[in-house]
Amino acid sequence: MRSTLKSLAVSLPPVDQWTSHSPSDLWPHDPLRPVFPSLQAFEFNYLYERGPLGLLFERFTEHMLKRHAYQLKHLVFPAWITSDYFGVLVSSAIHFPNLESITIRSSALTMTIASQMPNLKSLTFPTFEPVTPSIPPHSFPSLRRFSGSCRCFSDILTRERPITHVQFDGAVFDMEDASIFAEGAQPTWSDVFDAIKQFPMSSGPVHHLSFYVSSINLSALRKTLPYVRSLKSIVICLRSNPKDINKQHSAHERFSQLGTCFLSRLPHLRSFLLSDEPKYAYRGKRFSHSRDEKMQRAVLRGYEASCPGLTQVAFTGTCVWEKTAPGEWTRKRHPRLL
Repeated sequence: MRSTLKSLAVSLPPVDQWTSHSPSDLWPHDPLRPVFPSLQAFEFNYLYERGPLGLLFERFTEHMLKRHAYQLKHLVFPAWITSDYFGVLVSSAIHFPNLESITIRSSALTMTIASQMPNLKSLTFPTFEPVTPSIPPHSFPSLRRFSGSCRCFSDILTRERPITHVQFDGAVFDMEDASIFAEGAQPTWSDVFDAIKQFPMSSGPVHHLSFYVSSINLSALRKTLPYVRSLKSIVICLRSNPKDINKQHSAHERFSQLGTCFLSRLPHLRSFLLSDEPKYAYRGKRFSHSRDEKMQRAVLRGYEASCPGLTQVAFTGTCVWEKTAPGEWTRKRHPRLL
């Protein structure tokens, strides 16, 4: 098994009595110094909300990172990790030349740490604190994916980084239990819009965008058009019903206008997903139009003319519509609801 294992995730329990012993008393020659010649992904967590690790676990994690540094492609650190403690686990002399993705707290990322992983392609901040990482603009020249707070994105996206995939504040179509919900300061549409305006700074076109915001006026999306014309997919997660300037408009009118005034102007767009999972998690309610299948089918018929390139659409987190043929849409319920 050791010779073929490619991914290892370890949850380290808080066993206080172990921390009072010398590592030599508890550290046999091999069991806690394993070698995995095929290991590519390593994730470790500690069941305390914050570090540091007990001395035994610290030595184990240090060994795992040092021994497999050259071969690792994916690393996930606990959300409480700091730059100082990263230096305890990984000396500045150790480099990860093949590392493609890392999950690490934004405030822990420094110039020294960035230099240890020069070929990184995916960067994830597990907490959504609007803290700017201390990294120079020329680091991570191969970065393609970013996931983290929209409020620190302007310091991540530079002309040296060809970012194509952007995920703000943990937004995914099925975000029923996201840590962003516990954040005191929720991202506003203004925060998201300021981040989107940075897209032209990427050295490559941004193709995929997902974001979470408490509420949004669908008409406001039109203001993003100068910055998002390269998008192929959009996921929007909301905590309240989507709004419009004209409160008299029905849901059918709102979504029809969204198609003609916004979606139709994105020539590469293939997928547009609107999710009410945050609203359901926060208030126990769905969008007011979530069960109106007749309305949704009527809007999709309109999209056939205004947005012929669309092949996937969602108006609620409970289902996704997929185009199976011209003029034919199949409704697929969320697996959790089947």
